[in-house]
Amino acid sequence: MSAVILNETLDTTTASDGLQTFRFVQNIPIPSYLIAIAVGNIVGKQVSPRVTIWSEREILDAAVYEFMETEKYLTTAEKLFGE
Repeated sequence: MSAVILNETLDTTTASDGLQTFRFVQNIPIPSYLIAIAVGNIVGKQVSPRVTIWSEREILDAAVYEFMETEKYLTTAEKLFGE
């Protein structure tokens, strides 16, 4: 996501049940179809220096398999349209 965390020290709030809330800010207006919200027991696996695949732990391997080519797509798009 392109939003910025509110401060360098991770602006978080921890509830009594141990769950954390992270706060981000997006100062540049974006179309609503570019917004993604993820809730759950999310884990990530970095597959290239700039691509991390995020999903629930139970389907992480399948998600990595599905999106493994993302870096290649980004590189191709940058060759066509610039960084």
